[in-house]
Amino acid sequence: MAVLKRRQGVRNRRETDGIVKNFKAVKTVHEALEIVCELYVTENYRDRTINDYRKYWAEFTEVVGIMPSDNMTDLTEDHLRSYITTMLNIRDLSPVTINIRLGGIKSILSRMTKRGLLNENPAKRVTKLQVDEKTIKMLTDSQVRRFFKMIDKDTFPGFRDYVAFLIALKCGLRSNELEGLKPEAPERENESVISQSKLKFLQNTYAAFKSAVNTFVSDRRLTNKLYGIYLAHTSYLKGVYAADILQGIGLEAVRQTFIATKRKPIRNLAGYYNGVLDRMLDRLLSDRFDDLVVT
Repeated sequence: MAVLKRRQGVRNRRETDGIVKNFKAVKTVHEALEIVCELYVTENYRDRTINDYRKYWAEFTEVVGIMPSDNMTDLTEDHLRSYITTMLNIRDLSPVTINIRLGGIKSILSRMTKRGLLNENPAKRVTKLQVDEKTIKMLTDSQVRRFFKMIDKDTFPGFRDYVAFLIALKCGLRSNELEGLKPEAPERENESVISQSKLKFLQNTYAAFKSAVNTFVSDRRLTNKLYGIYLAHTSYLKGVYAADILQGIGLEAVRQTFIATKRKPIRNLAGYYNGVLDRMLDRLLSDRFDDLVVT
């Protein structure tokens, strides 16, 4: 005859608040930051990038009133939105500048979340600020010709200005770049007046743009439009990224624009290029500030 055993119920029941406890040691804000910065070092981030991240993080904690000794888990989404509001309305920074600094802060928070220092990323629902596109006004070919006809080339100052403007036009140089050119006296009659280093400098972005566009179509006006759009998008990134990186992205956007014409009709190539370049530069910022190694 089988013996039935009586089930025993729960003898002692503890009261809980319904919250799953995380018994992992909570790090302070300072400790969590140091852990993330060590990760950046082991992944070969540049010293300048790490220092920028530290600077942005220090500014962020100072603005929202978080102390280095505070628990990292105390940081919330409201702190980030308070930081954005303060930088916009009180410190009067541009949306572009805020987006760059916010990108560094979000990168740090993303790393903290992946390392288990945060249960949830407080920046998950915080998006970058909208930036108004700049409209570039350019001279037409007839206006350029009229401009050069107004210069008196019979005088030394006039001829000097004519040469300077012509170099700037053909090479796409800005005024400060033009002033940086230092002509040298040639040693031989058939030698170039400008040194080889300067000649290499003159092989600049505009010449590369012209060559890229001419690969698909010979249109000087379109080249000028695309180059103007490129300058508008990258003007605020100079000094942050190397010139060759920005130029490479601009030229790749040109290639992608013309390749797209084989798949579908595009009425406005300049407008399409504007969109392609905008997305590629957004990806560049994401690559720098969202956990990818800076090249």
